[in-house]
Amino acid sequence: MENKELQRRLLEQRRKYTARQVLPGFKDTLERVLGCDISRFDFLEVQAIEELLAAFSRKMAEDPTVRSKTCEASKVSEIWEEVADIALCVAGIDAVFFHSFGEYTAGVILPAGTVLANAEAIWEVLGGPYLRLITMDHASGFHLDRYMVAYPEKLVREYELRTWGVFAR
Repeated sequence: MENKELQRRLLEQRRKYTARQVLPGFKDTLERVLGCDISRFDFLEVQAIEELLAAFSRKMAEDPTVRSKTCEASKVSEIWEEVADIALCVAGIDAVFFHSFGEYTAGVILPAGTVLANAEAIWEVLGGPYLRLITMDHASGFHLDRYMVAYPEKLVREYELRTWGVFAR
């Protein structure tokens, strides 16, 4: 029992150390891409991030109301058009934006409409492969993922957009 507790504490300390190292640059990058100021108070603590990520994962895995759309890379413009439409619908709503740095995932409260209106730029600057948002009450979420699918004769890059709540159209 003590060994598991020690491992948990060490992981928590590593995550806090990583957060201190990466968050200033991450904050600057987001401010530049989004064109808005972000307070250090907009960043969530590790425990809150873990709880939101768990809720996000449960929702994606278990909720049949989560809407899903998949397309090949050649039709990704359809996904970006839909993301732009969703951005207009969620203007004025705040959501937690997640981005992973190895074992540490940052969570920052941002205007969802602004994030989605700049989704392609965020994707390019932060390198994907996904873009995730969830409201603090877990009622609404957005997940854009890019991955490779292996078919017998080739690899195909696909995009998947999964949404629920106010992000679903």
